[in-house]
Formats: sequence, C-alpha cells, structure tokens
Amino acid sequence: MPQFDPANFPHQLFWLALVFAILYFGIIKLSLPKISGMIDERQSRVDTDIKAAEVANAKATAAEHAYLDNLAKSRAAAQKHLGGAKAESDAKIAADIKATEVEMTAKLNAADVRINAAKQQALTSVESVASDVAVNIVERLTGVRFAA
Repeated sequence: MPQFDPANFPHQLFWLALVFAILYFGIIKLSLPKISGMIDERQSRVDTDIKAAEVANAKATAAEHAYLDNLAKSRAAAQKHLGGAKAESDAKIAADIKATEVEMTAKLNAADVRINAAKQQALTSVESVASDVAVNIVERLTGVRFAA
C-alpha cells in the first residue's frame, strides 16, 4: 500500500495541510458568516416577538382592568337601581295595604250598621210577634178576641 510508504509521507502531509487549510478557511469565510447571520436574524426575530408579546400582554392586562372596572360600576348601578325599585315597590305595597285596610274598615262599618238595623228590626218584630201570640193565647183560652 503506497499510502503507508514513509517516502510518500511528506507529499501526503502537504496535501493534507493544503486541503485542511482550504476547508478551514472556506468554512470560516463562507459558511460561518451565513450561519452567524441566520442566528442573529433568528435572535432579533425572537426579541421582536418577545417585545410584541409583552406589549400584547400589557394591553390585555389593561383591557382586563377596564373590564373589571366596568363590571364593578355596572354591579353598583344595578344594586342602586334594585334598591330604588325595592323602595318603590315597598311604598306601593304599603299604600295598597293602607287602601285595603280603609276599604275593609268601611265594609266592616257598613256591615255593623246593617247588623244593628237587622237586630233592631228583629227586636221590633219579636215584640209584635209576642203580642200577637199573647192575643191568640188569650183568645183560645177565653174565647174573647182582644185588640193589640
């Protein structure tokens, strides 16, 4: 095998060093700048995306705070409206109860008047019925008719 012949070593070392130098400088001068450029471009894109995400996060946080503030204001307004409606409803119910009480008192008084009138009429009727019964009893017992 000729590559293992020590007489060929200097030529082989020369060509090895020449090819190594060409590949080394070729990689350093041609490929490495392209790779470095891609890495820098990716890093700048990542940095830009991170900044955009931070801005979006800040906007989302601000929107959330605005939403929570509006929600609190809406709840407070609803509670206020509910309190007003409840007070209005309570006042209306109290007025209706008062009106019903007045109406029932008037009906009760009218019923008392009718009951008293019926009672007086019944008492008057009892006296006339009693006198008629007494006249009939005396007439049956004595056979004489008395005028009441």
